[in-house]
Amino acid sequence: MVARHDKYYFKDGDVVFQVSGRPSLGAVSCLIRLSGGAAKVGEKLYRIHERMLVGSESSVFTTMFSLPRRQNTEGKTDATPIVLEKEDPEQFEALMRILYPT
Repeated sequence: MVARHDKYYFKDGDVVFQVSGRPSLGAVSCLIRLSGGAAKVGEKLYRIHERMLVGSESSVFTTMFSLPRRQNTEGKTDATPIVLEKEDPEQFEALMRILYPT
C-alpha cells in the first residue's frame, strides 16, 4: 500500500499522483502509466489541486490535463493515481513547495 504524503495530500484536491521514488536524470519528465503494480520503497501519494498545475507556466501539465484520461478515472482516486514512474521524490516535493508556499 502506498502511503499518502503527510503535507501534500489535500482532502479537497482533485488529482492524485504517485511518485515512484526512483531518481530521474532531469526535471519532472512526466512518464505516466496507470498504476497497477506493487508499491516501491519511497512511493508517496500526492492529492493536489489541478488548477495549481494548469495555472502554472508548465505546458506539460496543461497538455496532460487537456488529454482524455484512461477510463475517466486516472488520477481521480488513490487506487488509480497518475504515476510518475521515474521521478525523484525530492524534485517533485520541490515543485510542491513552489506551488504551495507556506
